[in-house]
Amino acid sequence: MNTIKNALMFTRSVLLGSAIAITILLPLTANAERFYIGVSLSDVNYSRDNVQRAILDELNGFSVATVFAEDGGERPPRIVDLDESLNSFTLKLGYQLNDYFSVEVRGAFGVSEATLDDYAEDQRAQFGTIPGLGNVLSTFTTPKDSTLTLNSTYGAFLRAGGGASGKISIGPISPYLLVGYQRSKFTAGIDGGTAGVSANGNAYGAGMNIRFWKDYPTVFNVEWVEQTEESLDSLSQELDLRWISAGFEYRF
Repeated sequence: MNTIKNALMFTRSVLLGSAIAITILLPLTANAERFYIGVSLSDVNYSRDNVQRAILDELNGFSVATVFAEDGGERPPRIVDLDESLNSFTLKLGYQLNDYFSVEVRGAFGVSEATLDDYAEDQRAQFGTIPGLGNVLSTFTTPKDSTLTLNSTYGAFLRAGGGASGKISIGPISPYLLVGYQRSKFTAGIDGGTAGVSANGNAYGAGMNIRFWKDYPTVFNVEWVEQTEESLDSLSQELDLRWISAGFEYRF
């Protein structure tokens, strides 16, 4: 359901973005052969430090002892580091400025979600003061279903290399470098509630176009892109996003 919703939101945004792009690029249509489009599937790595679970710290001056689930196990930590993988579908529109440089606009939406190890915690009893432990509160910690979804990603890039001219190529392989700006939005959901996380900032990467069909205007494309967002909140100081993708580019 989330994938369908993300796709619909993405489609509306693409239509709006396409209208803007067409208005801007319309004067360039006399050189239509300089345009190219691309599609790809990506593995998106979501790495974030110091994420706080919904677990009690100290409550009204009481330290927290715990009963974990129903069998009484070790209490999970409140602060964890996330390292999750998602999949996304990307569309891009590019314009070759010259033999060496091109500009691109891109949009993507998630086609999968990651399951997170999250918990909820309720107060059970106050034991009062226990020697060596202080004021102790008993809690009940319960695993909860939680998911992470990529809503959308939009960006604009300058690409050096990867063109059809073959000026920067090694046989059928045309490598390139990317630098640009990207906005990514994620949603974390637990028991019907959701919270959004956005990353806005510089992105960079590298890739290559591989021409398997000499007389056909389609190339196979592989790529890596990195984006980092710092100072998300008082605890989580950094979110690292990494795309590894494979797809095709078609030149008009």
